[in-house]
Amino acid sequence: MLNFAAGQDVSLVIPFKVDGEYVTPDEDSVSYSVRDAQGVLISALTNVSVTLTPGVTDTSITIPATNNTKTLDFETRSVIVTFKVSGQTHNLTLAYRLSDWVNLFINGGTVRGILGLNEFELPDADIDIMAAYASLNDELGDTTLPDALTSGTIKAQAANRAVALKAAIEQCTSIPMRAMRSERSGDTAYDRYPRRDWTSLERDLSAELELEVDKFRVTTKDIPTTFLVGARTDVITGA
Repeated sequence: MLNFAAGQDVSLVIPFKVDGEYVTPDEDSVSYSVRDAQGVLISALTNVSVTLTPGVTDTSITIPATNNTKTLDFETRSVIVTFKVSGQTHNLTLAYRLSDWVNLFINGGTVRGILGLNEFELPDADIDIMAAYASLNDELGDTTLPDALTSGTIKAQAANRAVALKAAIEQCTSIPMRAMRSERSGDTAYDRYPRRDWTSLERDLSAELELEVDKFRVTTKDIPTTFLVGARTDVITGA
């Protein structure tokens, strides 16, 4: 899912597709509406007409910052685009998430690098870094992860790597179907060395994630009690 910092304008590219093929909408047939986190139509953004240049197969729209504020940790906006082709009505929905700014410097390329996949096999649209951040933050509790990300130390690097690993782990189930054995494009071709046990990948990444988390997680070491000294009674005085 697309993710944006709350309180700013959000510009979206809308592709006009029918059955996976790009089409040119009928003249004056395009409009859009936006629903908030509760699914309620935003009155100022209901049935907004879009004027297109003849022959185009996509367009861009901007949702104003005033409609992208939030009161929850995360909020979604759903943009419903309606258009006609040869008189027939079509709808498409594009959703995006609003959140507070998170001090991450990783991206989809970081996750692909961990998994050894290319953009064709794992596009950015299929990688949800913010969901990985939220999940890891919830697992660690308190402010461990946000504090590490803003520490300005090596902890920030470890925290970013941990979030990228978390996002990579979320892709493990689909990797055997995504990863191509070979590919040819023009005069260029490559063969990927076959991974014998895909099931071990998640285990390996999880182990690496634990190592990275240990680099920035603050823990209090319990000191075991070796002996106890109690009050003593003098056998002569009784005191």
